[in-house]
Amino acid sequence: MFDVIGKKVLSQTSTSSNLHMNCENLEQGLYVMRINVTVNKTTKVLVKKIIIQ
Repeated sequence: MFDVIGKKVLSQTSTSSNLHMNCENLEQGLYVMRINVTVNKTTKVLVKKIIIQ
C-alpha cells in the first residue's frame, strides 16, 4: 500500500485466497493498494476517513 506521494506504507504477502490488512495505524488520507494475484494485477484506492472542516 502506498500513500499519495508514492511511499510504501504497508506491505503484506499471503498464500491463501483471503487477505486481511490492519489499516488502523494509518493516518487519515488517500492510499493506493496494488494487488498481484498470480497472473492478474489490479490497483485499488483506499480512503481512510478524510474530514474537511
